[in-house]
Amino acid sequence: MVIDFAKHIEALEHEPQWLRDERAKAWQKFFQLPMPTAAEEAWRLLDLNRIDLDRLAVSTSTPEKIRSLQDVEAICDHGEGHFYWGKQIKQYIEKAAGIVVHSSKAIWLQLDEEAAKQGVICTTMAEALVKHADLIKTILINADDNNKPDKFALLNQAISHAGIFIYVPDNIVLSKPLICLNLFGADSMSKFVLLAGKNSKLSVVNILTGGTRAENQNQDDTKEKQLLVNYDLQMHLQAGAQLDYAEIHEFEDEFFVVNHSNYCLERDSHLSALIAAFGAGQLKNEIRTVLKDRGAECVVNGIVLGNKKESFNFNTIDDHNAPDTKSSIDVRVVLKDEAKSIYHGIIEVAKEAQKTNAFQSNKNLLLGEKAHADSIPKLEILADDVKCSHGATVGPVDRNQLFYLMSRGLSASNAEELIVNGFFHQLIADCKIEGISDWLDSLVANKIEHGKVADHSLEATKEHVAATLSVSQKKGQPALIK
Repeated sequence: MVIDFAKHIEALEHEPQWLRDERAKAWQKFFQLPMPTAAEEAWRLLDLNRIDLDRLAVSTSTPEKIRSLQDVEAICDHGEGHFYWGKQIKQYIEKAAGIVVHSSKAIWLQLDEEAAKQGVICTTMAEALVKHADLIKTILINADDNNKPDKFALLNQAISHAGIFIYVPDNIVLSKPLICLNLFGADSMSKFVLLAGKNSKLSVVNILTGGTRAENQNQDDTKEKQLLVNYDLQMHLQAGAQLDYAEIHEFEDEFFVVNHSNYCLERDSHLSALIAAFGAGQLKNEIRTVLKDRGAECVVNGIVLGNKKESFNFNTIDDHNAPDTKSSIDVRVVLKDEAKSIYHGIIEVAKEAQKTNAFQSNKNLLLGEKAHADSIPKLEILADDVKCSHGATVGPVDRNQLFYLMSRGLSASNAEELIVNGFFHQLIADCKIEGISDWLDSLVANKIEHGKVADHSLEATKEHVAATLSVSQKKGQPALIK
């Protein structure tokens, strides 16, 4: 590989020794594992030849921390997609408990005074490892206790140094959300670590977007190779904590995104998550929820909207390790053109996890004749007193519905938009973060209409998109937070 591991570690001189030891272990395991292939179920539909780990170059330089609000636009102005999301973030500065804008070039942080006085931390991983290593250590060292990390997860453990850290102390309730914007423009390794203290309550919006090629890449080579974004998320909810979480993926075709998400829920904690994927050349997303103690509950909803030749591989693992736990997983996929997806879902119930209540569903709607979706739900149950169910559907759009809507004067794209919004509606509406459902509705509408969510031609169709927005938004209120 291009990366010199010894020099890479040496450059991260601010990091504690325990983390350097963990990196060394992961680096050794990384070389012991073979490269996965599309023949493996967990990597089906993905062309791993489109990325070249031998030419991977991840910078160890520390991005500049900027202080001026005007400079936030400068971070986001090097790509159309980045600029779109940057404009959105600027609207919510007064309506969020904290904001992190993180790119390879610069970082902007804001935490309101009330949250700071309560001990809330919202910062970069690099800064957190210097000032708050004790809070991070247990999470990172125990990250793979319930998991056998694959080659990409090990690579992230070994060399990633960028990312975001959030901590909310015991008994703290945040009435306003924390917002994170991750801007990727080259090969990237990044982490997101969140620790919610006992009986705390918070909401987080996490945006991952990429759409700018490295300037030194050969134009012809970009037709074959894709930029790698290797993202690792670790969230730990202590006893009684409540987290409402929304995650939005929006990448251009030149990106291969590998995302590992791990949620650990202790006694009586509750997670409500909505994962929305609006595009990438290839996206591999593994979501593992570990219900560790009695009374833990999670609701994980996912929406996927793909077009062109985008490929999606979603894998959910629902791990019940204690009695009286409850989970619901619902993933809905809409594919246009030649897009394709595969969903693997598994509910694992340990022998001691009696009284488990688990539900899993995957529904796929095909809008293109060449679009393709597979669904593989599974149950592995060792307990004998449980309530577990799963289901899956794959099918084309109802042509009668489409004909009816078009006969009432709607264009084909507008009719498709209404059908897709109806298909996604329940999951989007279930998001408890104020304003998110309206915002996601508008993103769905824009991708159906224009093929991508960040399109400056949106102004030309302002009246059409405004029809999907709430009354308060039409009066000029932000879409994310009313």
